[in-house]
Amino acid sequence: MSGIIIQIIGWIGTCLIVLAYFLISNKKIESVSKIYQLMNLFGAIGVAVNVFYQKAWQGFTLEVI
Repeated sequence: MSGIIIQIIGWIGTCLIVLAYFLISNKKIESVSKIYQLMNLFGAIGVAVNVFYQKAWQGFTLEVI
């Protein structure tokens, strides 16, 4: 994949994680809701794709865990 596409995937993942945190902090969603869990899951996958591509193994390990 192109480097710019990988960067976009990483940014989308980051935005999903931050948005999920914002929504839960403002009591717009609950921690047990499917949307919250999916936002975190796909956010982590997006960030993991980016750090894997960059060979940032510490960040990749954190995202997998």
